[in-house]
Amino acid sequence: LVVALAGGDLCRTLGGRGDVAERLGADASIVPVDIGVAMFSGERHRFVAHLVARSGRLRCAGAVVMNADRLGSWVLAPKGHPGDGLFDVTRGALPFRQLLLARSRARTGDHLPHPSLTTSRVGAIDLSFDRRVTVRLDGRRVGSTREISVSLDPRQVLVVV
Repeated sequence: LVVALAGGDLCRTLGGRGDVAERLGADASIVPVDIGVAMFSGERHRFVAHLVARSGRLRCAGAVVMNADRLGSWVLAPKGHPGDGLFDVTRGALPFRQLLLARSRARTGDHLPHPSLTTSRVGAIDLSFDRRVTVRLDGRRVGSTREISVSLDPRQVLVVV
């Protein structure tokens, strides 16, 4: 499968400018990208850029599984690359005030290290939470759960940026 990206987090992670239609056949790049698979509530879901699982508003607890380095305007996985066979995972819980500070620093990727957050680079991970978390894949809400199993699909997509 070959996909041309005209925008979004994955496009920006790969250095795309959103003008792939103008550059096709000229200086467009073709990059192999891993596909993430999230299993929860008996269902299998795929994603290419990121999985966000979080609960609460005043005390944000959860996890972010990044295949891209960006989530919107935030650089949540400064070392992340969508074709390296690894996810960049950040887990933890932040009180509201700390969450605001971390958000402002996340624009440049300077939110890490943080004493309340743990990070890892893995090919697969099982996540469990004390309470239900809302799960978003590539920005789309797909459900809620207390346990998620995340792995890489061995098949890759070729992306043109």
